[in-house]
Amino acid sequence: MDSPRWFVFTAGLGFDAEVLARVEARRASGRRSTGTLYVKEATTAFLLGRERRRPALTLRLPGEPDLEQLFLCLVSNVSPWTYLGARPVNPSPEASFDTGLDVFALGRMGPLRMLHTLRQALAREPDARGRGVHRRHDLEEPR
Repeated sequence: MDSPRWFVFTAGLGFDAEVLARVEARRASGRRSTGTLYVKEATTAFLLGRERRRPALTLRLPGEPDLEQLFLCLVSNVSPWTYLGARPVNPSPEASFDTGLDVFALGRMGPLRMLHTLRQALAREPDARGRGVHRRHDLEEPR
């Protein structure tokens, strides 16, 4: 995107930014922003986009080894992160205005593992875990 954006409760980097750029391009050409449009663009970006194939994000946290080759990083201080229609998408269920920032990051993964992680984030009691899933809670300064 050409213009910087500030965030109040959540910021997405990597894959999330790619999906938003795709949706914004569709909106600029007259499409309405709907859950279906987000799902379509997210699926296309995941299967064909560059972020998952060449993950370039690194998460640095004090006292921890760097987490490299991430393709998605969500930083938030609220739960849920977003909604898919009326359904909450909740990758960081402990996030709150009363605590520090939460981070949800994904490393390399294929379509089946991504579907499993998405299902976990959409569950009634969300708890996304597994290989390639990195969650941190109540951080003072993710970089």
